[in-house]
Amino acid sequence: MRPLRSQHGISLIEVMIAVAILAVGLLVLSRFTGTLYRDVAFSADRSRAQNMAQQKIDELRATGASTTTSGSDGAADCSTGSFRRYWTVSTPGTPPGVKSISMNVCWTDSRGNAQTLAVSTYIATSSSTTTPAPSSTPTATPAATPTPSYPAWQANTAYPQGTVVSYNGSNYRADYAIPASYTSPDAWNWWSKI
Repeated sequence: MRPLRSQHGISLIEVMIAVAILAVGLLVLSRFTGTLYRDVAFSADRSRAQNMAQQKIDELRATGASTTTSGSDGAADCSTGSFRRYWTVSTPGTPPGVKSISMNVCWTDSRGNAQTLAVSTYIATSSSTTTPAPSSTPTATPAATPTPSYPAWQANTAYPQGTVVSYNGSNYRADYAIPASYTSPDAWNWWSKI
């Protein structure tokens, strides 16, 4: 009888198991790739919408808030797949001398879902004043401009972003939308002292 020799190499079953594991891994990777492409397309659409909104806000700010009115770039119908802008201009009670602009950009994404990006901002209604040329004759010292009075901060009141209130002798502007359960302007970092 001849002695048995030890095997060298791999069997066909081991190769088939390795190929099956590799195939499952590649299928999972391809699924993530598809998701990645959708996410990249979604991010590109949101960036485009953000740029369109900022561009129009800059245009409205450049033309002057006193002549700014609500409007749109065509119909505010987002079912066509193309990007549409529409905006609403209003004059809030506080702070004085500003107009509120609510800019919306809508589009239909690659899956056919309607998407909307909303941006709100304030622009000043008073035009910038020019400094007069110096004169050789003395002029009277102008009276001090009174500081505008803002409404007092009230507990259990919700404040939209940009609202200015007075609290303990100082004025504060809401950096974010403040919920009604919020404590006071000097507590967290949701208010900027102005």
